[in-house]
Amino acid sequence: MALTWDDIDFDTGTAQINKSMARTQDGIIIKTTKNRSSDRAVVLPAACMELLHRHRIAQKKHRLAVGSY
Repeated sequence: MALTWDDIDFDTGTAQINKSMARTQDGIIIKTTKNRSSDRAVVLPAACMELLHRHRIAQKKHRLAVGSY
């Protein structure tokens, strides 16, 4: 749940798992993983990478259409 576009490497087809999300009394926070061994790179299938690529393009187009508001 804490993945960002910076965690996705389209050249190698991997996602870096280096943080996690938690719900607290104050709301949702992003924090480090439980331990260093939890940090890892996960190889994603080509179909998943293609979907992510298309989603990223659609997201950028949407942001351009909406503007800075």
